[in-house]
Amino acid sequence: TELAGYRILLVGVHCALPELLLREQARGDGARAEWELARVHQDMRYDLEINTMGISPEDNANLIWSHIQGGCILNGAIDTLDDLNMLG
Repeated sequence: TELAGYRILLVGVHCALPELLLREQARGDGARAEWELARVHQDMRYDLEINTMGISPEDNANLIWSHIQGGCILNGAIDTLDDLNMLG
């Protein structure tokens, strides 16, 4: 794949539906949060999962950085592609 040779940290970013709906309304874009929430994480195998509810973007960035600095094994992207039969 085009990602061969790269180290990829696959991060699942979660938020509760009521908050997603509020954010979507504030942006004024299309009402897709409920539809997308039911699908976006389906069949994904993340290396790390974070939640944006009550946690600042800076704190979530620090969680990601700590995960990287901890010498994490990055299998999420490859495992997900394999599960979806997208590896050649």
